[in-house]
Amino acid sequence: MTVDHERCGDTHGLTSLHRQGDEPLHGVFQNAPASPRDHVAVFVVREFEWPSPAPPTWEIPEAGFFPLNKLPEGTSEGTRRRLEEILYGAPVSASW
Repeated sequence: MTVDHERCGDTHGLTSLHRQGDEPLHGVFQNAPASPRDHVAVFVVREFEWPSPAPPTWEIPEAGFFPLNKLPEGTSEGTRRRLEEILYGAPVSASW
């Protein structure tokens, strides 16, 4: 199974987001606190349709669009770092 294959199924299945066009891979990051074998692939999706939020799951408890200064409580530091990297050009870290 490839990262590209996972992208096709997971994006819609986990978020109910319908991607339009190709999105670049931002990076693959090791999430060692979760498991030494856990990795997170981050794609930058700029064109999409989102008819409704997906129901909450253990993996994605909340999906939505939030101002960067009002991210939901519990947003991981890894998620915050990826947003800084993508939106503001902060240096990319190899770990989640």
